[in-house]
Amino acid sequence: MRSFLFFLLLATFCFSATATADVIHLKDGQMIQAEILKADQKRIIVDLGFDILQIPRNVIVQIEKPSPETKKEPSLPEKHGLYSSSNLNETTIKENVLRFGEAVVKVSTPSGTGSGFFIDKSGYVVTNYHVIAGEREISITVFKQNEKILEKIKHSYVKIIAFNPFIDLALLKIEDDPKNPSSKPLEFPIAYLGNFDEMGEGTRVFCIGNPLGMERSVSDGIVSAKMRQFEGRVYIQTTAAINPGNSGGPMFNSKGEVVGVVNMKIMFGDNLGFAIPVSYLKDFLKHREAFLFDKSNPNSGFIYYTPPPKKNKSKESSSQSN
Repeated sequence: MRSFLFFLLLATFCFSATATADVIHLKDGQMIQAEILKADQKRIIVDLGFDILQIPRNVIVQIEKPSPETKKEPSLPEKHGLYSSSNLNETTIKENVLRFGEAVVKVSTPSGTGSGFFIDKSGYVVTNYHVIAGEREISITVFKQNEKILEKIKHSYVKIIAFNPFIDLALLKIEDDPKNPSSKPLEFPIAYLGNFDEMGEGTRVFCIGNPLGMERSVSDGIVSAKMRQFEGRVYIQTTAAINPGNSGGPMFNSKGEVVGVVNMKIMFGDNLGFAIPVSYLKDFLKHREAFLFDKSNPNSGFIYYTPPPKKNKSKESSSQSN
């Protein structure tokens, strides 16, 4: 580990050495510019010029290939309150799944399961309101890719932060077990939010979620309609396969940026899925104080049924005597 940090430090100082080299963005914000000699699902091997360095895949956010046509300068992720954006380049779905797949989670309640995704390293998760509506017992399963297996870690202490039933969005947060708090703060991989205005009909998109309990399923398609209106709200229509369990999961563009939150499909229709535009999500996060969850508030998603009418015992007894 010490040798990796030593070479990482040297590579950071040598970042501007070669203009035609690959640019590797790491989760801690550092960048390495070097030629990639070999790559697989576990690691990449790069040539620093003075030595060879192996970099684990789980510390890499993005790999930018040199392009003579576009001289786009890489930039560090930019924080916007709870969520972040980044200057990403287009790449394959496979590469994007490796980069951001760990940011997608499963949201479970006694009523069923849905999907969600991290927007902040401290454990803030976005999902649909209808996934957690009326529920208090919520758990979140995180999928962590180790060298040999995909590890599933279940977090049972989940707090409802805010929700807006009108646009079907909810914000949750994973918290420490109060009986066994961890010695260091929880930290999770995140997905970056993209720009809705850059999308158009025909834009390639893909989704990661848990349809019908089939965890971490990936489906892809195109944007069929950017602005499909239902009940006064705008949705993104897509050909990507969406089923129960996908709700609350992210819709990514070819850069790996979240451009929508999956929330419904038309039953008995083929390739008719819909997602909430990321612009709605950004507005919800920005004004989340207006939608904070309050368990004592009857408008907090709970359904209160009308009690049965009180019986008149005198009339009941008289009718029985007759």
